[in-house]
Amino acid sequence: MKILVLATTFPRWSGDTEPSYVFRLSASLVKEGNEMFVLVPHAPGAKRVEEVEGLKIFRFRYFYPDRWEKLCYEGGILPKLRSNLMAWVNLPFFLGCQAWAIGHTICQEKVDVVHAHWLLPQGLFAVLWSFWFKVPVVTTIHGSDLMVFRRGPFGWLIRFVLSRSAAITVNSQTLKEKIPTKFKDRVYLIPMGVDFEVFHPGNQREARLKVGLGDEVLLLGVGRLSEQKGFHYLIEAVSFIREEFQSVRLILIGEGPERKRLIQLVERLGLQNVVEFKGGIPQTQLADYYRASDVFILPSIRTKRGEEEAFGLVLAEAMASGLPVIGTRTGGISSLIEDQKTGLMVEEGDPPGVAAAIRRILCEGALRDRLVQGGMEKVKEKCEWNHIASRFDQIFQQVKGPHSSMGQED
Repeated sequence: MKILVLATTFPRWSGDTEPSYVFRLSASLVKEGNEMFVLVPHAPGAKRVEEVEGLKIFRFRYFYPDRWEKLCYEGGILPKLRSNLMAWVNLPFFLGCQAWAIGHTICQEKVDVVHAHWLLPQGLFAVLWSFWFKVPVVTTIHGSDLMVFRRGPFGWLIRFVLSRSAAITVNSQTLKEKIPTKFKDRVYLIPMGVDFEVFHPGNQREARLKVGLGDEVLLLGVGRLSEQKGFHYLIEAVSFIREEFQSVRLILIGEGPERKRLIQLVERLGLQNVVEFKGGIPQTQLADYYRASDVFILPSIRTKRGEEEAFGLVLAEAMASGLPVIGTRTGGISSLIEDQKTGLMVEEGDPPGVAAAIRRILCEGALRDRLVQGGMEKVKEKCEWNHIASRFDQIFQQVKGPHSSMGQED
């Protein structure tokens, strides 16, 4: 089949720090025998057209000169709109250029199926073009697109996209439960995949030498520096265990709108020599940090806007790397962490609870070994790329051609 993939988060070049999930899934579908086209926004320094691992990648421009393309990448569209005036200037041009580029690519490449990542705007534009080209649309929901918009003024657009999608995929049971019942017959639960060639256990001392670290107790947090990730609670938790573990060090990897606030918190707590912000780094270097660390923590929370962790891919990567993990009881984290078996669960917004969980893993060797083994088995079972790509391929085969589900509503 010819499949057109639509997304706004995608690597801009080799070694980019942008999340690679859409790229890895699409490349795996090439191995299933499909011809894959990827349409994503352009970014300064990125190629307009290229082919990588069998993927034909097209990047549409949406502002001139391209150095003023400020809406996408490096944190995502919603955070940019909350903090960057130029992003609002970009927005109408981005929407118009993306809508046109989708229709043009469907027509030019004569695709059989459109795979839209995120409900808005990709899913919306895809289903609108499906009226004209009669091409089925498979919509993949990642989390924030459904959680933030489903009850707001855009809720009717969400329902429209769901009604016109031939199939819908979600990455956790939490997301599936948030979809209206009348659409459940076309919803498939498929977790996100992990590249086990990159993320795997290794020698901790060698990994520490590669990233320039010594023998300190190393705690690790990875993700976008946003309110939802709850990293301020992790920083506060470190202040509780600092005296007990005097050589403790916390490394935070990622960029985002909360960076300045987090740095101010570190300074207020006097943790400048304990907490280090690494920014965004390539996947291969990230794997070294996983292998170098002692504990991984994802202290996510549910925000007032309704944002919460849909799946927690970084948890899966850490578990695949042989690292014991701690997560919070929110969103889809429970799809990976079974408390006391594959990781430790704590309540959201609870720094003393996070500190206690860290202390347990550092002090109880048998517990740590059990969590590591259970975590590795869990991700091997759920997150193997070949299996995930095969499931997507089956969905594409089912929806190809005339399909009766589109447009049917109760």
